[in-house]
Amino acid sequence: MNALLLAVFFTAAPRAEVPAWLDDPAAAQAAAAKTGRPLLVEFHAPWCYSCYYMESNVLSKPAFARAAAGMIRLKADVDGAPGRDLKRRHAVAALPTFLVLDPGGKELGRIAGEQSEPDFLARLAAIRRAGQDPLERDAAALRDKLSAGRAAEAAALVSRLSAARLKGLRARKDWRVLEARLALARAQGPAAAAALEALLGADDSCELVYDVLRAEPAVDALEASRRARLLDAERAALESLAARRLFTPNAQRCADFRSGIRALAGVYEKLGQTEPRAYLLRRTLLFLERMGLKTGQDRNHDDDVRFFLEAAGEDARL
Repeated sequence: MNALLLAVFFTAAPRAEVPAWLDDPAAAQAAAAKTGRPLLVEFHAPWCYSCYYMESNVLSKPAFARAAAGMIRLKADVDGAPGRDLKRRHAVAALPTFLVLDPGGKELGRIAGEQSEPDFLARLAAIRRAGQDPLERDAAALRDKLSAGRAAEAAALVSRLSAARLKGLRARKDWRVLEARLALARAQGPAAAAALEALLGADDSCELVYDVLRAEPAVDALEASRRARLLDAERAALESLAARRLFTPNAQRCADFRSGIRALAGVYEKLGQTEPRAYLLRRTLLFLERMGLKTGQDRNHDDDVRFFLEAAGEDARL
């Protein structure tokens, strides 16, 4: 499909209404084929907390309506047979996952897991650009395979690229981060720790939290002095992330607030820094309290409060 048609698909329809979603995969795919529009699929389930976050904070907002204008939209409930079959067909590994398919059903890109509104919209825009920029297309393909947990396929994709293409890609920060993340996904022991070290110096996104958590066994197995140095680098990176993307207004906050705080608290604990850990948990509880949400108003918020009260040893407040 040529770049001009893709640009039309993604920029059509000037109205910024909150879009309607279809719930029948066959009807949605038929509508995409008939209209020549791309299909945006959200894989979700009623019990999925991250799906609830996306519905409340991203999908119900006017900015998403503008970004999704001109697209057929499908909510695929994986608890039902049609959604489950579609999930299996596209090798979806996590909820929520968003797929962008061309009118013929070919995957153009995917976004896995809960995302803040700016992060989600930026990823959707990157999928749009991938139809026009070959380097962006390579980066999107690598990102998609890593998001789907297909590290072997991701490595094969990189190995097929020419030296000239790789040179152009490695001039891009996002590609360097993706290659380091691929190394972490495939490595074990000291090599995994080295891959994490590279990521700590290259990435400042919310996804860094998952890299730190994924590399925990490898870091724990290092000899004492190197382990301490790497933990200190983790602490610095996570403190910076907390200042920029955790203790911030909702629009800028990492969607998975809890994992970021949990990762930083865990690093403090491993470094024996009990006072910083206790202060972090107190600050977190105060931050959640100052949001002014009443119990029952937002189930993700309620569960975060419960989690951090338990982590702070304040069970009596539950």
